[in-house]
Amino acid sequence: MTVIRPNSISGITSITAQANEINVFRSNGLIAGLNLNGVNFNTTAGISTLAALKVTGNLDVEGVLTYQDVTNVDSLGIGTFRTGINVSGGQLDVGSNIKLGNAGVITATAFVGDGSGLTGAGPSLTNGANDRIITATGANALNGEANLTMTGNVLQFNCTGNTHGMRFVATGDHYNTISFDSNRSSADAFLNVIDFKWDGDKVADIVSVSGSDTTNKDDGQLIFRTSPAQGSIAERLRITQDGKLLVAGADSYHGDADDLVLKERSGSNVGMTFQNTGTGYGVIYFADNSSTTVGRIQYDHTNDSLDLYAGNQEVLSMNLDGLVTGGQPNPSSSDNGNIYIKNGSSIGGVNHAVNYVSNAVFNGAWKYINSGTGATRIVVNQNGFQFDTAGSGTAGNNITFNTELNINTDGVVLKRGGISATPSVEIFGSGNAGDAEADNLRIHNWGDSDGDYWKLGVNCGLNNSGNSSKPSTTLKGAAVTIDGRFGRVFLQTSPSSTSTVYDALIADRNGIIRTPRQPAFRSYTTSDNNTNGVVSGIWKTGADDKRKFDNNDDFNESNGRFTAPVDGVYQISVAWDEFNTSTIIDVQINGGGSAALDLYSTEQRSAGTGWNSWFTSSIAKLASGDYVTINLRNSSSTYPFHQNNGRWGHYSIYLIG
Repeated sequence: MTVIRPNSISGITSITAQANEINVFRSNGLIAGLNLNGVNFNTTAGISTLAALKVTGNLDVEGVLTYQDVTNVDSLGIGTFRTGINVSGGQLDVGSNIKLGNAGVITATAFVGDGSGLTGAGPSLTNGANDRIITATGANALNGEANLTMTGNVLQFNCTGNTHGMRFVATGDHYNTISFDSNRSSADAFLNVIDFKWDGDKVADIVSVSGSDTTNKDDGQLIFRTSPAQGSIAERLRITQDGKLLVAGADSYHGDADDLVLKERSGSNVGMTFQNTGTGYGVIYFADNSSTTVGRIQYDHTNDSLDLYAGNQEVLSMNLDGLVTGGQPNPSSSDNGNIYIKNGSSIGGVNHAVNYVSNAVFNGAWKYINSGTGATRIVVNQNGFQFDTAGSGTAGNNITFNTELNINTDGVVLKRGGISATPSVEIFGSGNAGDAEADNLRIHNWGDSDGDYWKLGVNCGLNNSGNSSKPSTTLKGAAVTIDGRFGRVFLQTSPSSTSTVYDALIADRNGIIRTPRQPAFRSYTTSDNNTNGVVSGIWKTGADDKRKFDNNDDFNESNGRFTAPVDGVYQISVAWDEFNTSTIIDVQINGGGSAALDLYSTEQRSAGTGWNSWFTSSIAKLASGDYVTINLRNSSSTYPFHQNNGRWGHYSIYLIG
């Protein structure tokens, strides 16, 4: 290796390297670069290898230039690249054409241009036209569908033959969906519409409308409409948000029967029809969780009968022969308690009769259905009404009916035997009081081994124990009781807001008239600590006894007032003892306050010596609500008004008339 260490070299025309390389070092021994100006590298036998080459001017290459990782290339000839061309920072500008071989690939993010000059670059389009939907007809072929267009807002399919249309096919275990979404703001507003037209005219549609919850917007209804003529489309069926089916705009229904509601389409009639093409049944079934046939109504076209079933059994059948319960034309123990109605002759005839019976059936003659049970019959014919009964018998045996009651054409009621049921007779009233039960007229009966008694009343009758009762405790009541057991007649009354019935008047077996609730009271003081003023707070309280009673609760022991319950003439009496005093007694009406309002007063007397007994009595005409009190004046000493617990004095008032 030859080492040359000059600061500069000039005039050298050639340098021959024995090891095929020339290294240039810095003064510190590190390899440095070499700046050459006007130097011509000329070699025919080998390759010059430079670690780095900086060319500040032009680089002319007459042969082939082989290079790697070149950023910019300006070449007038042909460039050959082993692994491709990477343009990462800008764009690749081509003056004329780019030609790729059969195996060449162009990869780009986007291609700009209409592609009209491309040949063999992708699928070809046929039948192209404005608004047509493009479909693929092959791997490289597209077709503009003449019958499927999109005009911007409307996707239209032109049907050119039967069975043409849309089809959703789930190839696996899936379901298909057609979804509509609308954000309306008001209730009962159209959300979505499916239109049906005939030659351009609307004949029907299906409409979804918003429900009532405009906040959550989570409820809705479905409406089906049809049109009998252009422009007159009308609602035929509405399914509400809670599942009601409302037909023909129905909007009036009861809450217990609102699942299916039908309204008349025109006129005033509404109905349903079940059509059979021949024999068979027209049936309405009633089901529950335990049975699908627990009840039904059916028309049997085979024998032209209308039948009613309950509990999976026929309980009523109506045909041309009449009405039979239990579906049994012959006696059967299963028909016990049922009703059999038979027409005695042709309907409308003079001798036509309808028989309503219980535990009886007509089989050549009236026969018992069940053993050990009586039978009843009501006959309706041209003569009126006939009510019959029969004692118990044996199933299949003939029945002998006895007439209990007749109502003939003259309105005369002929009675055979007694009526023991309670209520015995009830005649419905007008219902003006707002309580039909209270308005009815009742004739009730009750009795035992001592005899019977009867009650005639309005809102007053007898219960099963024979005691007075009121159907309505809100309203008043009144009754007359005829007591055959003890030979008495009662006049009874009852006020409103109570169940209590009062004996207002009693006429006993001796003809004596008593009025148990005639206003009357008697009371007395229990102490003598009285001063001047109204006597109050010391009157006897508690239960009635021989010296103290109040028939109508008209006397108030606390304030000493007797209040007249009705207008009338009243007897007023006061008796008392006094000791070494001359007490003046004022019997006052409505508080007195002046001589004109006082009923009367006892005269002032000279003070007596020892005990003295006094009595005063009078009558007064009082209006309902007037009250009477005792007022003391000139009261002194220890015993100004002494009644000794009712023994030596009293205060009493009673109604004379």
